[in-house]
Amino acid sequence: MLDNRELHFLRILYTHLTGSHMMMMIALACRDAGLRFVGVHDSFWTHACDVDQMNKILRQKFGRYLKMLGGMTCI
Repeated sequence: MLDNRELHFLRILYTHLTGSHMMMMIALACRDAGLRFVGVHDSFWTHACDVDQMNKILRQKFGRYLKMLGGMTCI
């Protein structure tokens, strides 16, 4: 059985893990679309002329990711 401290750290780890996975999915999609991608911690950047296209990629990937996580239970 996990104590509260261990459970707290598992929740933090889960949050960072899902964020990292999401960033990688977006980076690969931007690469495939020919966009420059810069990720710093939890921020995504691209050239100003590509922002609209990157926003579409973000919404698409985030929606897919939420559907994928829909069947999972949180810690």
